[in-house]
This record gives sequence, structure tokens and C-alpha cells, in this order.
Amino acid sequence: MTRLTKPASATPDQQKKPQEATAQLPVVFRSNGIPSAYANVFQTRFTDNEIVLSYGMSLRESAQDQNGEPNPVLAVDMERRVVMTPDVAMQLVAALNQTVQQFAASKQRAS
Repeated sequence: MTRLTKPASATPDQQKKPQEATAQLPVVFRSNGIPSAYANVFQTRFTDNEIVLSYGMSLRESAQDQNGEPNPVLAVDMERRVVMTPDVAMQLVAALNQTVQQFAASKQRAS
């Protein structure tokens, strides 16, 4: 279980005085029962106020061209979509960067 500290939601009085909003609430991530998904393909899009991340799998398949000849194709099945605010998307980018850096550092130590 991962624990994270996050600033408490500000009351109207604290919104007027942001320097006083220093209380911390522990955050507990519950991940029991979350289905896992493998992805090797991603697609991103955006609207005026949302970032959309779709992901899925790609597999080489054989299809027939117009003449009935075998024609290899890359079939992409998008399986899930995550819609988030730009602020949350920036948090995701930061978290992914940190995780990839930690992963790379662990591989360098193991070499």
C-alpha cells in the first residue's frame, strides 16, 4: 500500500490566507480488485478542458489485400480510455517521469 501526504482541502478562511493552509492529510491508495491491463499502444487527445489517454494492444496479423494476397497488418485494439483534467495529466506526467527514472537507475545498479 502506498501512502502519500496531500494538503487538506482549504476552508473559505484558508482560501483567503493560503499561507495558513499547511495541514496535511494522509492519502491511502486502495488497489485491491483493480483489473490489470497490458498496453503497448497509446493515443492522446485533448479538448478545451480535458486530456484523453486511450490505450490498448497491437498485434501483427495477416489480412488479404484487394487481390486476395496475404498482406501483413498491424491490428490495434484500443481497450480503455482515461479522461482527466490538464492538472491531473501534468501530475501523471511527473509521476511517470519519476518512475521511469527510478526504473532506469535500478537497472544501472543491477548491471
